[in-house]
Amino acid sequence: MRRELALVCAIVCCSSLIASCSSDVNKEIAGTDQSGTIVSSTKDEADSSQSETVPIVSTYPRVGLSGYFSEYSKSVQTVSGKEYKTMDFSRCEFGNVPETKEVGIYKVKDLDITPEESLATIEAWLSSEHIENVDLKTELRDASGQYSSNDNAKYPYNYPAVFSYSSNFETGNGFFIDTPDCHIQMGGYNIYSMSNGVITHYISPGELAHHDFMDPSSDNIVEEGLVSDLKDKSYTLLNGEVKIGEAADTVKEYFEKGTPLTGPEGMTIDVPYASVFSIGDIYGYNFNVRRVYKGVPFLYGDFGTFQAPEDYHIDWDIKKAYTIDGNVDAYVGFTQGFEFEDIIGPQTQIIPLETATDILEEFLAKQMKIEVYDVSFMYVTIEEVSTMNRTVYPCWVYTGHNNSDGRNIRCAVDSINGEVFYYTYLDQ
Repeated sequence: MRRELALVCAIVCCSSLIASCSSDVNKEIAGTDQSGTIVSSTKDEADSSQSETVPIVSTYPRVGLSGYFSEYSKSVQTVSGKEYKTMDFSRCEFGNVPETKEVGIYKVKDLDITPEESLATIEAWLSSEHIENVDLKTELRDASGQYSSNDNAKYPYNYPAVFSYSSNFETGNGFFIDTPDCHIQMGGYNIYSMSNGVITHYISPGELAHHDFMDPSSDNIVEEGLVSDLKDKSYTLLNGEVKIGEAADTVKEYFEKGTPLTGPEGMTIDVPYASVFSIGDIYGYNFNVRRVYKGVPFLYGDFGTFQAPEDYHIDWDIKKAYTIDGNVDAYVGFTQGFEFEDIIGPQTQIIPLETATDILEEFLAKQMKIEVYDVSFMYVTIEEVSTMNRTVYPCWVYTGHNNSDGRNIRCAVDSINGEVFYYTYLDQ
C-alpha cells in the first residue's frame, strides 16, 4: 500500500534532496566558460554574519517590470517563432509573468530554535490537534545527534529522551515524537513533519504515525495535475464529497497561519499541484505546497535524485500535505519559515524572456537538443556547496528533456545578472 522509506534519513538528515555531483557535468551541459557559480553574499566563512552587496554586473538589456506585463506576449511569440540550435519550444507552455513591481536577490538567513521554543511548539501543536494521551517524558526524543543513540533499543526509543538531557541541549532542531497516535518532527526552526494519526488509524491501526508522510499515495494515484485544472472535481473523503479546490484552500490557509513561523513579510503560500489517491474505499488528496514572495512563486518539486555541478545546488520547495478528511492530516518538508536579507535592493527591471533565452542558448553545449516544455518566472534558491550559503534569485526557469542523454533538465537564468544555473534529473 505504501512505499517504505528510511525514517532515520528523514529525521536525522531532514533531507529534501539527494544530490549527485559530477566534475563532468559542466563539460556535458555548458558549452562556454560560464560555470554558473553564484555571486557570494558573504566575504568568507568567518565573516558570514556581515552581508555584502551583490553588484549588478549585467550588461544585458533589461525592461521595466511594470510595463512588461503588456509586452510579455510579444516575448513569447518571439521565442516560440525563433529557431534555436540547442532548444525546441514547439510544445512549450509559457507561464504568466507575476504581477509584481519589483524583485530582489536575497540571502537566506540561518536561524535556530532553542530547546524551550521547540518544546513549546510541540506542546502547542498537540493541544491544537486535541492529542492528550502522549507522555512527553517518555515519547519526546531527539534525533539531532547531540547525544548518542542506543542501537540496542527499538525505534523510536533508540533515540535519547529529551527530558533526560533537557538542560544540556544546545538546539531544539531534531526533537520528535512518533507514536501510533501522532508524529511531529522539529527541523529548520519550524515543524518539518507532522501527522495527527488519522491516515494511519484508517489504513492500519497500531502502526507509527510517521507512515502518514512517507507518501501513502504513491502506489494508488487515480488522478493528478494542476489544482487550477482539477479544482472543481470532487472525491469521497472520510467526511464526504470534497472538491479538490476546497481542500487546497484549506491547505493554503493552514500554512499561511505558520507552523509556527510564517516567513518574511510578503510571504504567502500557493498549492499548485494535487494527486488523488485511493485509500481503502475512500480517497485522499496529496498536495504540493510552495512559497510565493511578493507575488513571485518559488520553484517547487518533489523528492528525488538530481545531478548538478560541484559548486552549487538548486534547491526547490518541497512540502507535501496529505488529507483524507478535508483537513491537513500530515505533511513533510521545509518552506515558509525561512527569513530573507535583501542584499541588492529592490529591482524594478529584469532581463526579458527573449534575452534570457539567448543567454541560455549561448551557455548550452552545441551538441545538446532540449525539448523545452515549460518556461516560468520564479524565485530559485541556490546553495553554494563550499559555504552552504543560500541565495534566492528571480529567474526565468526552463524545464525540458535533453534528447542527448535521455535525462530531464532544468535551467534557471538569473533575470538580474544573466547567470545560468542548472541540474538534471530523472522523472520524479
